[in-house]
Amino acid sequence: MKNTRFLLVLMLALSFVFSSCDDDIRTSALTIDMHEEATITAYFYAELNKKHLGLEFAPDGTEVLVSISYGDLNPGAGSGNWTKTAAIQNGKIEVTVPASTTGVTVTLLPAEFEYEQAQEQGAANDRIPKIFKVTSGNTISNVRSGQNRYHQVIYNTQETFRNFNETVVARIRVQAIFNDETSELVDAPNTTSVTAFTTGADGKGWASTATVGSQGVLEITVPKGEQVSFEFIADKRVTDAESTTGYSTKRYKFSASRTFNTFNPVAAPVTFSSQLWE
Repeated sequence: MKNTRFLLVLMLALSFVFSSCDDDIRTSALTIDMHEEATITAYFYAELNKKHLGLEFAPDGTEVLVSISYGDLNPGAGSGNWTKTAAIQNGKIEVTVPASTTGVTVTLLPAEFEYEQAQEQGAANDRIPKIFKVTSGNTISNVRSGQNRYHQVIYNTQETFRNFNETVVARIRVQAIFNDETSELVDAPNTTSVTAFTTGADGKGWASTATVGSQGVLEITVPKGEQVSFEFIADKRVTDAESTTGYSTKRYKFSASRTFNTFNPVAAPVTFSSQLWE
């Protein structure tokens, strides 16, 4: 009799425990109803080749974390997220996600990736290694059960490695007034040696020299996006009251500055100002 009573008490206790656990599970994130689903097809793009117009697909194998707040699926589920991982193939992923008749928000979190981006024609560097990231445009709102939704995501942020200095080929036509008697703007003579330099905010800079070719054309590789100063020393015929001819030849420093972001095969004319050197 005592054993029977003990068994009855034990069964009642276990029934209470399992009932409590069942209630906990029903209100937990683990009981999300997967009978209500939607299909998401997402395409991922990045600028991998600057020689081509438009964007390219993100590399195959890049992982994408698909996330939905449990609160969207079950108001009583508490905090946390339902997640699923998919890999990009042929520029896209296709995943089945839980949804509801009232709509959920799906967040796509594509992994960052490193890629050697092909540069535009004429760039000093044919390829530049960069880190590609997505910082916006990666949510799909109001996704309801039974829907097939399509979305496009662009890797909108590119970071160059800090130990890499991007350069560009500068092509200019060096011109100046070398004779005050005629005041004519002419090309700098062949073989004129020109110094190009930059001055950084930290006081450190870059410098290089190049030689003027035919028709005053100077071609030199310079830091991209920075103001580059150009200088050279040359003879200039100037007014001189003490000379019997009214003119004399003196050494002058010629200078100009420009910023270069892209390569231009046509040499742009640049007028150099002059200052007495000696």
